[in-house]
Amino acid sequence: MRACPASGLLRMLARRRVRDEACKTLVALGDAALPVLDAALVDVDEDPRVRRQLPRTIAMFDPRRAASILTARLTEVDDGGGRYRILRALNRLVAEHPDLRLDRRPLFAGLEQTIGQAYRLLDWRLTLERGVAENDARSATTPAAPASGSLAP
Repeated sequence: MRACPASGLLRMLARRRVRDEACKTLVALGDAALPVLDAALVDVDEDPRVRRQLPRTIAMFDPRRAASILTARLTEVDDGGGRYRILRALNRLVAEHPDLRLDRRPLFAGLEQTIGQAYRLLDWRLTLERGVAENDARSATTPAAPASGSLAP
C-alpha cells in the first residue's frame, strides 16, 4: 500500500513561502488527504503553525465533507483560537455555498463551550482582582495589568 503524501505536505503549511502551493497540492490529492488533515486538526502534538492553517485548508475541499469535518471538530479543538478559525472557515463555506446547511448541534455546543470558558476566565480574573483589593501587598510583586485596550507596556 502506498503512503499518502499528505503527511509531508502538512508540515509545509507552517511555511508561509510554500503554504499556498501546499494547500493546492493537498486539495489536488482529494479525499485521500482529508483524514490526515482531520486528525492533525485535533492533534495537540502537531505544530501550532500547521494547526492554524488546517481549517482554511479543509474548507478548500468538497464543501459538504469539509463542513462535516469542521463542525464535528469544533468542540474537540483545545483552544479558542482554533475554534475561531474553524468558525471562520465555516463562515466562508456558507458564504461561497449558500445552499450548504450546517448541523447546528455542534455549533451550539462549541458556542456553549467558548462562552463557558470565557466566564471561567472572567471569574478567575475577578477573584484575583478582589484578592489584590483585599491585600494590596499582593500586587507589589507583579506589574499591574494594562487597562483594557491599552497598548502601553
